[in-house]
Amino acid sequence: MKSSLFIIISFILLFINVKADNNDRKWMSLLPEDLKLNKLNIPGTHDSGTFRVTTAVSAFAQTQNLSIKEQLENGIRYLDLRLSDDEESSDRNIYNSHDSIVCWESFWSWKKLHLNKVLDYCVEFLLTQESKDETIILHLKQENRPEKMQAKEFTNKVGNVIFDKKYQNYIYNSTTIPLHKDVKCKIYIVTRSNFVMEDDSGKNNQNFGCKIEISEMGGCYFYNKADPLGLNSGDICRQVVIGDIHVQDAYNLRENNKWYMVKDVLTGEIDCRSKD
Repeated sequence: MKSSLFIIISFILLFINVKADNNDRKWMSLLPEDLKLNKLNIPGTHDSGTFRVTTAVSAFAQTQNLSIKEQLENGIRYLDLRLSDDEESSDRNIYNSHDSIVCWESFWSWKKLHLNKVLDYCVEFLLTQESKDETIILHLKQENRPEKMQAKEFTNKVGNVIFDKKYQNYIYNSTTIPLHKDVKCKIYIVTRSNFVMEDDSGKNNQNFGCKIEISEMGGCYFYNKADPLGLNSGDICRQVVIGDIHVQDAYNLRENNKWYMVKDVLTGEIDCRSKD
């Protein structure tokens, strides 16, 4: 059986109400330690912070119905974070959004889902006895920033949150893909573009995160390998090879189609395609 290297399976938990069991909280502890992360099949969610958005736009902006905490408890280990900035905010007010739509902290709160709150959820999860050997991947993308704000100022603000002393024992920062054993009880930072922290002189620059771009797969609406009616969306449904990583992010697939695809990806039935 051919093995997919690294799979981001979006929306697996979308509109599925399940109760986590202990294996969901500790499944990575059962895997070989000497494999790199890109040799593991890792389930994730698309636009992970959108479990609570403004009701008026939820029909097209909400992609999750479980909170970050619940996603982790149900086995998700990859979180897709779209980050934005408040124009008048302090360093800690980087928050999650879907385009210009704000992600809120909970169904009972109008507090924005800030990046540091997501980190708090991750650390809280890793501190539990049953989840102490797990790894959480945070994939960071710049969504919105004020027009007057330069890119380096935005990434500096993100970095100030990520590298706060509060999280220093849990953040794993590397531009390469680590071994599984090196990131146990760690939050591994991945970015979609170059994230650099630099001072005003521009001489002390620090790249953070492993840069991994994601191809757009929103054009995949129908998938069934048998496809008796000829309805498959075609090549865009196939997982994408990005370097040594295989990515599956067909976020517009219906739930039953998604499970067909997950099965065929895991059993090597679907051929890969190169990045667009």
